[in-house]
Amino acid sequence: TITGLRAAVGDGGHATVVWARDTLVPNDTAVEANERAPGGNFASTGTSLSPFVAPDLSSEPAVAVDPSGRSTVLWTRSGQVRFAERAPGDPLWTTEQRVSQAAATESMPAVGAAPSGAVIAAWVSNGAIQSAGRLAGGGAFAGFQTVSGPAMNTSLPLVAVGGNGDALISWSLGDGKAIPTVQRKADGTLGPVLTAVSAANQPPGESQSYSQPSIGIDDQGNGVAAWTRAANRNAVDFFRFQTASFDAAAP
Repeated sequence: TITGLRAAVGDGGHATVVWARDTLVPNDTAVEANERAPGGNFASTGTSLSPFVAPDLSSEPAVAVDPSGRSTVLWTRSGQVRFAERAPGDPLWTTEQRVSQAAATESMPAVGAAPSGAVIAAWVSNGAIQSAGRLAGGGAFAGFQTVSGPAMNTSLPLVAVGGNGDALISWSLGDGKAIPTVQRKADGTLGPVLTAVSAANQPPGESQSYSQPSIGIDDQGNGVAAWTRAANRNAVDFFRFQTASFDAAAP
């Protein structure tokens, strides 16, 4: 059984696909990857990135590929976010490592790569959104910061990285009443928590909620968010697809 299928293509054309596979071995769900060089082909089978020795209940893979073809994969195992990476010239993937060494329960990683090769990641850590970056060329993550506001019931972070290295980090709320977003500058500076949409000003007699968000960002740091809005009126749900923009660059 395959779950969590994700794919990423770097600016240079290198493609990496990742997934979690429920094996026939009890308590063994492995995260695997398969790569295709520009103009090449995928391998006949995937490569296991998690230990592949029970108990290995790995899930929720996320992948980013930089322009050089270096692939970075994050996933959740045993309540911790792990990662491995591989450049096109490397014979093997690196051994899995924890992204953060904090004593926290972690899940739901998201990741994006900048044209410089820098990688930005976000995940849920003890109920809050945590973020960190990794410099071009590989290695450990650093610059850990809590992105979300206090007492937020957070889940499903998203990361989009633009051509100038700026990133947008967004996430969902348990009650679906807003889609918070934070700008992360290329130097790691975080902006305030903004809302792409909020139910604070919904019409009388209507209960709105927002789900399935997606975000994108251009090479100047301008962003766009899209989501599904459910508006409940008189016990009937009405659905609409909505978008909003984030204006980062000066005129």
